[in-house]
Amino acid sequence: MTSTTHHEGKKWINTAVAILAILVGYVILSFVQQLAEWFELESKISHFRFFAQGIAIAVGLTTFLVATRYKKSADYLREVYGELVKVVWPERALTAKHTVGVIIGVTIAGFVLGLFDFVANKLLGLLN
Repeated sequence: MTSTTHHEGKKWINTAVAILAILVGYVILSFVQQLAEWFELESKISHFRFFAQGIAIAVGLTTFLVATRYKKSADYLREVYGELVKVVWPERALTAKHTVGVIIGVTIAGFVLGLFDFVANKLLGLLN
């Protein structure tokens, strides 16, 4: 791996981990706000909104630091990036063909299952 690829890989890894950390912070913020609603914490804790946002930021930052600073997680993420670089992605036309094929297949399967459901409901209706 060249130094340019290594630098670019580190950039993408850090970006992905930062997005993950933001999502974790958002989930924690939503969870703490739900807890506040259930237990009426906003009336019991002054400046609860700042407290909740502080918790979310702390958890998100901790997630980012743990994922990027610990050797095992950093090595794992580097290996994942290294494997993703080796992936040969299909051409646009082939992807479009396969997408159309999947849509047609799912539509046919949906009609067949719908037909089975309709027939089963009619047969069960005769039993009543």
